[in-house]
Amino acid sequence: MISRPHTCTTLSRHQAVVWFARTHYAAQPTGCSVSIGLLDDEEQRRYQAFRFSADAELYLAAHMLLRTTLSRYANVPPADWRFVRGGHGRPEIATEPGTRHGLRFNLSHTRGLAACAVTDRVAVGVDVEQLDRPVGYQALADRWFSRQEARQLRAFPVHQQRARFFEFWTLKEAYIKACGGGLSIPLDGFSLARDARGQWQIEFASPQDGVSADWQFACLRPTSEHCLAVAIHRPGQPDLQIDVREECERVAIHA
Repeated sequence: MISRPHTCTTLSRHQAVVWFARTHYAAQPTGCSVSIGLLDDEEQRRYQAFRFSADAELYLAAHMLLRTTLSRYANVPPADWRFVRGGHGRPEIATEPGTRHGLRFNLSHTRGLAACAVTDRVAVGVDVEQLDRPVGYQALADRWFSRQEARQLRAFPVHQQRARFFEFWTLKEAYIKACGGGLSIPLDGFSLARDARGQWQIEFASPQDGVSADWQFACLRPTSEHCLAVAIHRPGQPDLQIDVREECERVAIHA
């Protein structure tokens, strides 16, 4: 993942890119020590603090992916990125005098997969979930989803409901992460549904909570075992092109 020379390309303001990586890439013995070397002191402390190797591997894969992804679109070596905590603890790029890029990012990981979304000056959120994770999906939907979403979920055939639950869940998490509001945003304060074109749209419980047309969503399956969702806040702009790529090779495009 990090053996290539450092080069970068310009990220269009009309484009969002999501890179994902299967976490077993980070477990290769020849690459692991090099990957750890990319992390800053705080990241290395957090990495070393994990009790279980699987959790450490996942953390390493995600943060390795974050650094190498950002360096694709800015003339900054992967090891040189520095981050700060914004509102509600959201990680942001630490900007310094002379910074020429306007990159925004969001990072997510689950067992077996890490994903990083990047945009130019546009708020973005990404969430990934493992589809076979054991959850009481109907009880969770009744408790945390809006009434409209819970009804939509029940309307699907039983054999589809688990996968559909994770579509709603990842979309809602991606929206909250794009907002940067964390747990202060109630999950039942907005609803997501597909329109007649099959595109995901958001509806707010109160007009004061947001403007539906300012948001863009996508939900897809980067692997047969995972669900991935992206939320983009682009007020006054047309839809962005969303490219989804796997580390080491491009696998899909969603526009």
